[in-house]
Amino acid sequence: MPEANQDSSLLPMLVAGLVLVVFGGIAIMMFV
Repeated sequence: MPEANQDSSLLPMLVAGLVLVVFGGIAIMMFV
């Protein structure tokens, strides 16, 4: 279980970065 928890801890970081990039792209498209 602990090993799976480690992966689960790294996944949210990656997803957060991806969401941030997508959100930034949408914001730029809206402003421009």
